[in-house]
Amino acid sequence: KEWKIAFFSAVIVGFLVHAYKFTNYFPNHDGLFNFWSTQNMVASGRWFLAPACALSSCFDLPWMIGVLSILFLALTGVLIAEIFEMKNPCLIVLSSSLLVSFPAVTETMFFEFTADGYMLAMLLGTMAVYLTRMPGGFHWKNSIAAAVCVCLTCAIYQAYVSFAFILAVCYLMCELL
Repeated sequence: KEWKIAFFSAVIVGFLVHAYKFTNYFPNHDGLFNFWSTQNMVASGRWFLAPACALSSCFDLPWMIGVLSILFLALTGVLIAEIFEMKNPCLIVLSSSLLVSFPAVTETMFFEFTADGYMLAMLLGTMAVYLTRMPGGFHWKNSIAAAVCVCLTCAIYQAYVSFAFILAVCYLMCELL
């Protein structure tokens, strides 16, 4: 039940907040330069960005990339609700809505040609935190999977590793309290 609330609230609010961007083209320097791009940014340390963005297209297609981005954000909202064991529907809707409408996410949508890859990085970082806190104690398989998720997060865009770390710190603070 909580998963559905988190997922659908993120999808609905995400489309409401970002619909104007999906239906209009706002060119910026990067957007014009990357109207068609393979996202091969190995020199920037983003060696997994090309495979992450290959799910959509090499073209800047606002609807396709936007829908994938919103779906990745919705799955991230589900994992965050699960990590913090949220049961209150109002809290779940609020956290999922805040996630998809946060200014950093909105700014990322301005560079939509890579938004799906970046939102996948956020999902992978959240998955790493989720895997490390699974009930039943320490499992080395979960730790290896979490390390792979963090590695891929860093390989897509390094800034989302800090998102995963902050999420882990917040979880640890809640556990200590």
